[in-house]
Amino acid sequence: MATVQDAQGRPIQLGALLGQGGEGVVREVATDSTLVAKLYHRPLEGARAEKLIAMVSSGTPEVLKFAAWPISTLHKDNRIVGLLMRKIPRGTRVIHELYTPKTRIREFPKANWLFLLHVAANVARGFAAIHRAGHVVGDVNHGNILVAGDGVTNFIDCDSFQVTSNGRVYVCEVGVPTYTPPELQNRPFRSIQRNQNHDSFGLAVLLFHLLFMGRHPFAGRYSGRGEMPIERAISECRFPFGQRAQQVQMSPPPNTLTLGQIPSPLAQAFERAFSIDAANGASRPSALDWLERLVTAKTELSRCKVHQTHLYYSKLSDCPWCGIEAKGIVLFVELGPIVGYDSNVDDLWRRIAMLPSLSNLPSLPEFAIVGAAVTPSPLYRARGKDRRIRMAAGIITIAAVVMYLSTFKMDGLVSATALVASVLFAYLLPRKLQNERKKLALIVGEYQAKYSQIQARYPAECTDQPFSNKLVEVQKARAEYTNLPMQRQRKLQELERNKYQLQLVQFLDQFNLSDAKIAGIGVGRKQMLSSYGVDTAADISPLSLSQVPGIGPKFAGRLLSWRNGIEPRFRFDPQKALNKLEIDKIDREIRSRRITLEAEIKKNVNEAISIHGSITARRKIYFEQSLSTLKGLAQAGANYRAS
Repeated sequence: MATVQDAQGRPIQLGALLGQGGEGVVREVATDSTLVAKLYHRPLEGARAEKLIAMVSSGTPEVLKFAAWPISTLHKDNRIVGLLMRKIPRGTRVIHELYTPKTRIREFPKANWLFLLHVAANVARGFAAIHRAGHVVGDVNHGNILVAGDGVTNFIDCDSFQVTSNGRVYVCEVGVPTYTPPELQNRPFRSIQRNQNHDSFGLAVLLFHLLFMGRHPFAGRYSGRGEMPIERAISECRFPFGQRAQQVQMSPPPNTLTLGQIPSPLAQAFERAFSIDAANGASRPSALDWLERLVTAKTELSRCKVHQTHLYYSKLSDCPWCGIEAKGIVLFVELGPIVGYDSNVDDLWRRIAMLPSLSNLPSLPEFAIVGAAVTPSPLYRARGKDRRIRMAAGIITIAAVVMYLSTFKMDGLVSATALVASVLFAYLLPRKLQNERKKLALIVGEYQAKYSQIQARYPAECTDQPFSNKLVEVQKARAEYTNLPMQRQRKLQELERNKYQLQLVQFLDQFNLSDAKIAGIGVGRKQMLSSYGVDTAADISPLSLSQVPGIGPKFAGRLLSWRNGIEPRFRFDPQKALNKLEIDKIDREIRSRRITLEAEIKKNVNEAISIHGSITARRKIYFEQSLSTLKGLAQAGANYRAS
């Protein structure tokens, strides 16, 4: 069929074949490079023909901007045989090749999370345009949206959409269960008139795929009995990422974002879209709701200090992508040469080296030296003289009374009274000064106890051990930092030794599981596998499959057979250069470790300097306290002796 006619009867010259599918083929239009012709295997009749005519008449400029919408019907022998539509620019890829990490690295190597948010916003714009025109996508799936390198999105296979024109509704007769809302699960599509709220579920699934690295929102691990395929989880509203996850016995796959790691308006929108209330008729976030939240989210990103391609929600304290990629998963790649960071590690080390040594603990002042220069206070010398005079006077008084009594042989009672009175007089005369001297003795004891405490605490509290320990940490990190080039070389040598296995993995990575035809492995199981990191033949192994819910021995055997059937086609080339992505991965690891070490060294150096200063200050305080205590002890001792 070289020539057909458009709806006005004008001839359309057909060109080369561009693609073919179950319904028909797509060919170039020889006379207009901006258009393509979709030709069905059989002429259309009845409702299908009427639907195409209705689509042509209801295609708004906004819809035409976002979708490969029919511009005209194509005719042959007065029968509708196809449609004319805008040609999608070359280089576009189906959307799942963007949100699946492995194909994204291959097809969209520059894409980061900002780009994914940008594409998500464009997807929402497309849905909004279709809804404003009164139509419903209906058959939402990962294959009917194409993405260009600049993030522009285009809806294709629009002839399957639900179309409303002149009061008549042409239903969408097909659908993919993993994008179908719970209220429509297991119902025949041909008898269902869908609405925009149904579309909003499929839109939310697509957006979740984009923002969560290809994870399906209902692909999780079920802790109850039996299997929980995605379709059943949807129908029972078991959203493993949501607030009710524990209640519905679900948990998300490993190594993924959580709702707490994305902007809260987006998290709340996902909760609403996948809620029981929505399944019972409550409104889900519309395409315009999503668009507003996604546009705002694009302004709330921070750039990781370690990996420039890591952009994440700015209210998080740490980059979530670094944590995921630390498990050996590559989500984003950095193109071009690894740019070195300015390093001040040597300058930091010099700051440490210039510090005075703390290894020898200085001796505290000695009493003999301090006490030698101390003289008693004049006040206490005077008191001492007065005390001694009083003591002498008392003794003389007692002696005089004894002599008097022995000379005059006084009456026994009188003699006893006089003797007691003289002793009491001798005791009381210096008593006040004696009490003052006792107080001085107590002060001397207090100073001695305080000095003993200082001597006991000084070695423990002024040791250089904390500084030495911190210095060991700095030296260890600096040694590893210095050895990074050698570490990189060892890793490259290891790549060379493993070249066969690396080439095999690279070969197997070309075979996407999404394109494979394996008995029993439909869209639902493929999306479950993808949510657990099994995207290509290279990902298939007994261990990886054992982690995926719903993949028992039977399906695991079929998947392994598929991989084993591909592997013999591999041919090893020992002369082939190492895969650049593997080298880039090593460079990313080295750079990440380098930045981490630089931060660690800087932190430890600053802490070491602070510890050094604290020890120096503490030693000075102990020396001054010791000196002050010794001076007080010497003065108190001198005053005591003089008093």
